[in-house]
Amino acid sequence: MNYKAVGGDLSLDFINTANNRYNQFYQELCMDTSALVNWAKESTHFIDLKIKGSGISIEEIRLLRDTMFNILNSIHHKEDVSRKDIILFNKWLYEAHRGIDICQNDEEKVSVKHLDGQGVFIILYPIVRSFYHLLKSNQTIKQCSSTNCDWFFIDKTKNQNKQWCSMQLCGNREKARKFYKNKKIDIEGVEKW
Repeated sequence: MNYKAVGGDLSLDFINTANNRYNQFYQELCMDTSALVNWAKESTHFIDLKIKGSGISIEEIRLLRDTMFNILNSIHHKEDVSRKDIILFNKWLYEAHRGIDICQNDEEKVSVKHLDGQGVFIILYPIVRSFYHLLKSNQTIKQCSSTNCDWFFIDKTKNQNKQWCSMQLCGNREKARKFYKNKKIDIEGVEKW
């Protein structure tokens, strides 16, 4: 998998493993559970990831990802979030938080322990918790302005005016498209002798 992490958050990077969901240029980066594991290993979010087995189908993983996308997309477009998406995500959220324990060691230090189970749940539960915290935060989440990209990202710029998920991936292409479109108009507008 050749994936560029541009979301600025674990959950956004997971959501961005698909692109162009609504047109003929659809791209799926999670072809199977091993691709998800490879994505997690390539990302900076997981260290020393060792996964045995899957425990879940790729269709269920994609359903979770697409549900999270639908929630953000509805919020972004100021639409009501689908009841179905809310119910599905809440089920995942419940399971993800069941895997958290507070412990106290002999030195009376309190720590939080994540018991994320086995298989790809080791990846998915932190993603679900990350999405929950992102929705609660006041960070500016935007969707890429490129015509061929529907990725989400956190706008961390000072003026909150970032337009593209990445200048290298989408910004340069959109600027070139606009430049050549304007050139074509200039050329077509010239009178022929």
